[in-house]
Amino acid sequence: SVMAQSYVEKSKVKPVDVLIDNPIIRVQEPVIEVKQWFLSSRSKGNMKGLHKDLVELINLALVESPYDFVVISGERTSKEQRALVDAKKSRTMNSKHIKQSDGYVHAFDFMALDANGVGTWEYNYYRGITSAMKRIVARENLDITFGIDWVGFIGAGHIQIGT
Repeated sequence: SVMAQSYVEKSKVKPVDVLIDNPIIRVQEPVIEVKQWFLSSRSKGNMKGLHKDLVELINLALVESPYDFVVISGERTSKEQRALVDAKKSRTMNSKHIKQSDGYVHAFDFMALDANGVGTWEYNYYRGITSAMKRIVARENLDITFGIDWVGFIGAGHIQIGT
């Protein structure tokens, strides 16, 4: 029968060939919007000395995050940290922003950017960005803590290795 013959002919053809070469079968490619954010020179400068896991997280988040962001703080000196503690913007002198024993900085802070590319402290942006980062952390098996999850002293844009 014609139907059986047609079935046999199609079974000899690799699926890729059918999709590409067969004029009868029209395959509509799904439209997937991929937003690729890019690191500014400011962000790159603030990433100097960051641990490789944090750099990996930032780079993957730039592809997977629903919102753009900038890295606003990486390495700090003890003097800079002291000023933040005195100003009640940090609670510890044992900050992971200070170079650790392995020679790397284990924390960074980011600021979300709104649809116009303007920095915002609106909480929903941070939730969206950290949700994407948490998926990356789970997939890549990274040991990362998010300041947005802290109780009492929430650091929505703070990310660090370990607790």
